[in-house]
Amino acid sequence: GFVLVDKEDATHEEHFHSDEVIDYVNRAAWQYVDKGGSEYLRSDDCEMLLHNVGARFTRKQVEDLVDCVSSGRRIKYMTLTSTVKHVFDGTKKVQPAPNANEGDEKVSES
Repeated sequence: GFVLVDKEDATHEEHFHSDEVIDYVNRAAWQYVDKGGSEYLRSDDCEMLLHNVGARFTRKQVEDLVDCVSSGRRIKYMTLTSTVKHVFDGTKKVQPAPNANEGDEKVSES
């Protein structure tokens, strides 16, 4: 959206939009392990996975690892595999509207 600025302070504004970026390969790997489709893995599941690949972590170590990326002993991988990227759209010229009341402004594209 537009952010109104004081007429004396600026004549141009910067505009951005947000895009969600999804790591589909990483998400597919998580979904493969999540047989129930709950969109999260419990720390118990992570402990089992780590033991199956030969890593020997204690239950406390696995819980600490899970706590680094989530809370409540669950990894919500849908959130973990997506990020928001802010994209610069350019600047827009801000001009006062003719006969405008104090504080009112007209926004036009340049």
